[in-house]
Amino acid sequence: MSRLARFRWPFIGLGSLVAVLGYAGLADLQLTLNGSESLPETAYLQWHWPKVFWHGAVVAVPPPAIFGDRLDGYSIVKKVGGLPGDPIRNFGNRVCVAGTCYVAEMKDGRAFADLLPTGTVPDGMLAIFGEAPNSLDSRYQPFGLVRMADVEAVGLPFPGFPSWQEVARWLGQES
Repeated sequence: MSRLARFRWPFIGLGSLVAVLGYAGLADLQLTLNGSESLPETAYLQWHWPKVFWHGAVVAVPPPAIFGDRLDGYSIVKKVGGLPGDPIRNFGNRVCVAGTCYVAEMKDGRAFADLLPTGTVPDGMLAIFGEAPNSLDSRYQPFGLVRMADVEAVGLPFPGFPSWQEVARWLGQES
């Protein structure tokens, strides 16, 4: 058997694997750019399947009703802070979920909206949070918990990616 013939099948197998993984990646992966200050990273690599949730996962969800139609066509991107069964504790101006506390934005000495009440994250729900103090997220009742079924994509930060403003400048689309 010639040397070239010995490598033919492994090469075909590896090429097929790369093609299948590439197709799956193009069909399932998305790069999400962060357009707000609620999370520190500028981009996230997210996938639509499988939807596996963990504390710290970055999820994309449709905007809750509190936003009205201002964000139609966009997704809200936050980090998972609470999974089903995690305790929720409300301490004055803080909401603590699974041992991590999120301070409420204050206005005239009070939280600007009612805080998530003490309890437990129910089955099929997630508590999602931004890291900025003014993030509108699950710490407030009008935003509330989100249904796992409503999550569009799950992912991780994409370190080193330039901000969307920088990408717009590169493309000549000054903001």
